[in-house]
Amino acid sequence: MKNRRVVPLALLFILVAVFLVAPVSAGLNATDGAKIISRTGNTSPVITITGPDIAENDIITIDVSALYGDVWNGTFMNANVVVTDTAVNATWTGNVSGTILTLTSTGGNTTAGENVTVTFTGAAGSPWIVDTGGGVWSAILTANRTDTSETATFNFVIETSPGPGGFTIAPGSKITATDGATSMVITIRDAPILQYDSISIYVADLDPYVSNSSFSNANVVVSDTAAAATWTGIVDSGVLTLTSNGGATAVDENVTVTFTGAGGNAWIPYTVGEQTIPLTAFRMDNYGTADFNFVIKTTPVTANFSASPTSDMAPLTVRFTDTSLGSPTSWSWDFGDGNSSTLKDPVNTYYSVGTYTVSLTATNAYGSDIKTQWNYINVLNGAVREANTSIAGLTISNCRGPQTVTVDTSVLTAALIPNNSVLVLQPADRGFKTVTIYALNGVGFSRNGNLITGNPTGVRLVSEDIAPSPSFSVDIGTNASFNYSMDLSSYPCNAIFSTKIWEGVITEYNTKLIQISSPNGAVPIGTAYTANITKTNFPSTAPVKVHMSVNSNWNGLLSGGPGNVFIWRIADNGTQGQILPTNLVYRDLVNNLEYYEADSPHGLSTFGVSSFTGNNNPFQMISFVIVQVVNQNTAGGSTSGGNNIPAVVQTTILPENKTSIAPDPGKTAKIYVNAQGVITQATTLTSTDGLATVSIGLGVVAKDSSGNPLSSISITRTPAENLPTLPSGALFSFAGMAYDLQPYGATFFPSMSVSFTIPRAQWEQGYVIQEYDNATGTWQALPGSYNPETGTITVQVSHLCCFALFAKSTEIEKTATPVPTIIVSSKSSISTDVGMYSWIISLVMQNPVIIVIVLAVLALVTYFRWWKRRL
Repeated sequence: MKNRRVVPLALLFILVAVFLVAPVSAGLNATDGAKIISRTGNTSPVITITGPDIAENDIITIDVSALYGDVWNGTFMNANVVVTDTAVNATWTGNVSGTILTLTSTGGNTTAGENVTVTFTGAAGSPWIVDTGGGVWSAILTANRTDTSETATFNFVIETSPGPGGFTIAPGSKITATDGATSMVITIRDAPILQYDSISIYVADLDPYVSNSSFSNANVVVSDTAAAATWTGIVDSGVLTLTSNGGATAVDENVTVTFTGAGGNAWIPYTVGEQTIPLTAFRMDNYGTADFNFVIKTTPVTANFSASPTSDMAPLTVRFTDTSLGSPTSWSWDFGDGNSSTLKDPVNTYYSVGTYTVSLTATNAYGSDIKTQWNYINVLNGAVREANTSIAGLTISNCRGPQTVTVDTSVLTAALIPNNSVLVLQPADRGFKTVTIYALNGVGFSRNGNLITGNPTGVRLVSEDIAPSPSFSVDIGTNASFNYSMDLSSYPCNAIFSTKIWEGVITEYNTKLIQISSPNGAVPIGTAYTANITKTNFPSTAPVKVHMSVNSNWNGLLSGGPGNVFIWRIADNGTQGQILPTNLVYRDLVNNLEYYEADSPHGLSTFGVSSFTGNNNPFQMISFVIVQVVNQNTAGGSTSGGNNIPAVVQTTILPENKTSIAPDPGKTAKIYVNAQGVITQATTLTSTDGLATVSIGLGVVAKDSSGNPLSSISITRTPAENLPTLPSGALFSFAGMAYDLQPYGATFFPSMSVSFTIPRAQWEQGYVIQEYDNATGTWQALPGSYNPETGTITVQVSHLCCFALFAKSTEIEKTATPVPTIIVSSKSSISTDVGMYSWIISLVMQNPVIIVIVLAVLALVTYFRWWKRRL
């Protein structure tokens, strides 16, 4: 009986021991989510805690490696997971690392019976694959509670299929340069492409055609016409993936893909002829495809370069820039002075006067090319000299006038010569040979000890003789020099004149000199030297007289000479120039120099002394390039003035004609108006080519076609083929300039001005600006005026439309209807006669033998008359 009791009691103790020693049973329970049936669908399995609490920071792990084959880009990521829970105290989060999804409890315990829901989605991250093989595909996933190693399984079920939709591709143009581009236009068809969907293009076949042998993001530019989506492109492992972000791309919207060599990975420079590479694009939501061709034909490396500056005084530092085509990888420079470089963009300093030929050899993996520019760098013999009117010992009170001058003769050499109305100064080291101040006011200057005081009525400045250091070359004349003098109404306070003088002429000025002289058949055959004067605190147009001397033998030794010697001028702005009436004033037999003098009514700027041939009468060459304005009266057809205006040789330097003109992008200017449309800030708008200008002044009322204040205006050059057709029997022919001013119908009161600069105006030719009337389909002539200083015709207009320049037809002489024509005319015969006398005097002075011949003829005539009277 005792033993029977002992056995059950022993069993009871064993059971209690097992319960106390063995681990507490704990677990998870998982229920399946719904089947995924779309690329962006989701499924939400629920994990329920069935054992004891899960403590804070404990985790549940799920191996998701089986899902990597179900997402489109092959990478299951955090964006594919959304975690929620029913825990009162805990908050659960999820993180994907590698193939493991880790669910972590934070903030407190999760008790038995509380749930953690894991939603697997294709909407926010990498979408599910488009086709699961035409049936249901499932995977068993296991959740593991790491604190107890307890597990629970659930099913992931997916069944997707391709959706509708396609696309077409319009191929781009052929690549013909290493930095060229081609643009393919992809148009969506049938069904939209949803957000995060993509188009894939295998581009590894393009690797052999880019410089670094790997087609990359630098070769791709993506744009689109989608209203909701923004497309981006990424190249990875030979695949270009175009992705729709921000929304869907609707049917008939476009995605443009540009393949370019300009982004840092250039096309190879040599493709052994034209190459065609077929490419295929995939629409990844349904694997629809479209094919297109990439075509390339590039050329080997072509060497080329530029330099700046190419001409100036020694020592001359020049920066060279490689502009070679074909992406060279190495460079070899020969600067022509014994120096060389292997840099891409080197700098070289030339220390010796002379002309230098420069060569560049450019090389890449496909070969080399050499570019030689002959006589490219011109290092000049020259100098810079400065004159300054701030002179020690000279004090000017009230510079703006009326002035009072005081000279301290103990500091500054000065004398009253020949009387007390003329004060002659000889400043040292200020750049002036003499400064003469006049006091022709009946009072003159007064002296008090060392001080001379007076009120100036005029000033004459004579610069020192200016020449390179130590001198010009023997051919030009070692004692040759340049100087200038000017007569002013008052003393120019604090004025500075900087003169750069050099032997010969640089290309820039020689080109403009040819533009000035060529309309008259004259050709410059040589320029002795050039002087460029910059001014500070001095009127830019104060008239001056310039003096330039040159070796007496220089003109006769010129190839194609001797010619006629003239001094010429180029304006500071570089757009105008004159050949000045020039006199030979002195021949220095000791130094073998000829001194030439010319008046420059337009002031100091750039001057040169040159010899011209091609025109036997030097004054003809001058007078033929003089311009003058004749305004026709629209009511009666008579000229407004009729008097010819005497002037020096004047021509406007115009841009060279181009064989082809690129489409004009046009220019736009904002209009500043108040609520009533009144202009509050003057506006000037110049066309892209710089030849047309619109000017609207303050106070003008500017309104659009609806009567509202005008906000902006634009100007675009119109090619001849886009002009409205002229009516038959037109009296004018199109002169090559037309501009579209918009917005059409805009009005201005009072009128605004429109100016055209006439390229290469023909002398004695009539010009007129006309506007096109859309209502009547006719061209209407506008009265205007011509400015010879700027070479522009200006008309006043009250509305915007198309304006064009026309040249007078020969038929216009037959019409009795006056037309507001602007005439570009030559100088009057009276002025020509005066100039002819000047030429004859100059000719006699340059050829003394003429005087001998004339005297001999006079002697023979006198003797013959005496002998006749004796008989």
